[in-house]
Amino acid sequence: MRWLDRLRGRGGSTPAKMAVEDTPACAHITLVPRWDAPADMGDDSKASEWKCDACGAAFSPAEAQTLRATEAERLKNALRSD
Repeated sequence: MRWLDRLRGRGGSTPAKMAVEDTPACAHITLVPRWDAPADMGDDSKASEWKCDACGAAFSPAEAQTLRATEAERLKNALRSD
């Protein structure tokens, strides 16, 4: 029952660990607003949080405003690195 031992992690050869790739940090270029009340929908100033469409990170309205202010520069950097 060597297969059962390998399944439980006992004996046999151990598989080589996979190399962890260096994944670049998300640039948070596409931010999607979220609202608490349906009546507020469509008004970006009433958004309760903003989510990055690429990585799913959530941001407060103040953080989103900062990210949106530097969006052009971050987009240029992202295109330059590709």
